[in-house]
Amino acid sequence: MMTLQAFIVGIGMYSFTFWVEPWMAEFDASRRDVMTAITLMAYASGLMSLFTGRWIDFYPARYIVMAGMACFTLAMVLVSIAPNLQTIWLIYAFILPAASATCGPLVSMVLVTRGFNRRRGMALSIVTLGTSIGGIFFPGLIAFMLAELGWRPSFAILGLSGGILLLPLIWIILGREPARETAQARSGQDGAGFRDFASHRAFWALAIIFLFTWLLFTSVQHNTKPFASDLGISIEGTASFMSALALCMVIGKLLLGALADRVDNRHLFFAASLLLVAGVVSLSLSSAYVPMLVSYVIIGTAAGCFLPLQGTLFAATFGPEAMGRAMGMAAPIQSISAVGAFLAGWYRDEMGTYTTFFQLTALGFFLIIPLMLLIPRQSVDVSA
Repeated sequence: MMTLQAFIVGIGMYSFTFWVEPWMAEFDASRRDVMTAITLMAYASGLMSLFTGRWIDFYPARYIVMAGMACFTLAMVLVSIAPNLQTIWLIYAFILPAASATCGPLVSMVLVTRGFNRRRGMALSIVTLGTSIGGIFFPGLIAFMLAELGWRPSFAILGLSGGILLLPLIWIILGREPARETAQARSGQDGAGFRDFASHRAFWALAIIFLFTWLLFTSVQHNTKPFASDLGISIEGTASFMSALALCMVIGKLLLGALADRVDNRHLFFAASLLLVAGVVSLSLSSAYVPMLVSYVIIGTAAGCFLPLQGTLFAATFGPEAMGRAMGMAAPIQSISAVGAFLAGWYRDEMGTYTTFFQLTALGFFLIIPLMLLIPRQSVDVSA
């Protein structure tokens, strides 16, 4: 599952910033127009996660994940031959979201949560390392491929490589998943649905908190290359920012894993949130390579804590058996965060700078941090 996330998230999310300028040039498009693709993907992924969360609670993971990986390969190949930006929008809206929802962190975290009662925080931190590994490896590779091959061959090669390498591995590894009860039997035991979760204030608090968390993070992440270009930083320099971001997310995840089973997760969220706000404000004030790099180190360390924290908080609040549905039902709400990348690109087109947008978004996130006080205190495993 770590390798799978490295492909899906490393290529689909961390590396999107490298497609912005080639698509602007080829399709005579604005930043806003290009950012529409990743925005549509995030919205559709959120809606798809609504179903994925229920499927993974009831059905074998092997078939769900294989279908998602096949969609990833198909989407990448179709983008490589897309005649216009509107076609890319359709692919990002209807095909790639299936891969993102079924092969991404949601499924991985649910499967790991079921297998660990003790040291769950560390287990979730380790399995989510795949997203960061992809962020470390793929930006440099894609920067090289863009320079040598162009964006169309790069898409085709990445998509076909993923399908050839990962589909057989998924079939073998997830075939070892323990047999589960049938959907009919399980639905009789735990039929919690949206109405049950919607009546729980902690559900809304978590959904809104992580909506603003990912809005702040993705507005920075997907605009890294255009922001760096404004400062005259090369594509190789931009790749180093993305790799540093991902590497520091690994550090953040491991640090979170070491503390999650010993410290109230609400306190860890407060600490990571303050660090993220500080990093984004620092980035907004940067005007050269070194300050930008330091800012991405801070942002990455903070952001690395949030993905496993999302898993531990949902699991502790709703229980491992309902975690998939709870996270899946929160996903459409959280997918609104995708508007951050779109709005940041639009603001830069209109105002000629990213600075004020990043600062205002950081302030908005800071103001919703106290919602974490609505989450019940998490139990601590003193033997961890």
